[in-house]
Amino acid sequence: MLRIFLPIFFLFFLLSQIKLTAQDLHFTRYDLQPLVLNPANTGAYSGSFRVTAIYRDQWSNILPNQFTTPSLSIDAPLAIGLKKEDWIGVGVNFFQDQAGIGKLTTTGFNGFISYHLALDKKRRNVFTVALNGGSQSMKIGDINEYIFEDQGQGQQDLKMESSGGTELGAGLMFTSNINETDQFRFGIAAKHLLPIEYQLTNSGSGEEGMQFNIHGNGVFSINDQMTIEPAVVAHLRTGLFLGYGQAQLGYRLAQDSDFRLMGGLGYRVGDAVQVLAGLEYKSLRVGVGYDLSTSPLSPAQSFEIGVRYIGKIFKRPKVKEVILCPAF
Repeated sequence: MLRIFLPIFFLFFLLSQIKLTAQDLHFTRYDLQPLVLNPANTGAYSGSFRVTAIYRDQWSNILPNQFTTPSLSIDAPLAIGLKKEDWIGVGVNFFQDQAGIGKLTTTGFNGFISYHLALDKKRRNVFTVALNGGSQSMKIGDINEYIFEDQGQGQQDLKMESSGGTELGAGLMFTSNINETDQFRFGIAAKHLLPIEYQLTNSGSGEEGMQFNIHGNGVFSINDQMTIEPAVVAHLRTGLFLGYGQAQLGYRLAQDSDFRLMGGLGYRVGDAVQVLAGLEYKSLRVGVGYDLSTSPLSPAQSFEIGVRYIGKIFKRPKVKEVILCPAF
């Protein structure tokens, strides 16, 4: 099966070679923040609930703590659907991105809902549609840190109030569970279906237009103890193309062990080499990502640390009481 799907990932990687012309909010470890990538990932796992959290410090070796992004998501699958094989996913996400010495802060809060349509009775193949909605705003944190040619006039032109609007997005995804261990996913999502207008100065405003995220990822067994997890992601918007491909190897210390070590490499087109590492213990995954820039900003570096926990709540079995009547 691995030979069937590797060409698909190769095509994605070729697509990602288009030149990067701008940069938007992004994570290297999207496996630890899947709702941000596509709302169709909401509830798309086996378990009762999932908590994911990540922290990114961009250009950490040049401007530490000046380009930071924490993000937190919680989602859960619900046994509700038009068919007994279908289910609904619900979730929420919060992020806050701070940029520069002036602490230009972008804050977002979103709710997510997805419908997972099983294409067969064993849920081997699932088609998902999803929506997300919420708010997104920007605010200048420290006006005194901005420097203008005319310092007084420039600072007077800045607004201290937050500015933003309604965030609306949608996503589609196809999941194929090839067998008990191997899985492949392909999805596309649209962000900012309603343009968000930011007005941080008295003399003008800026608009954040629609963005598309295209992604493919999978988990494939190499043997009883080793897996490979390839992934390709592309972000497309007017004036923007950000794409990367990566692969992680997972190694189980023993066939019956609950511990897995993770490690791999990635490449963000025209921008950075990615180093991935982490570990898994049962339903807990902890991972780090390190980006070493290959752009003119080299040796700029970025660092991420994230965690994913999938909780499983088992219902108590209902035991029928049996009353034994003695024979007389």
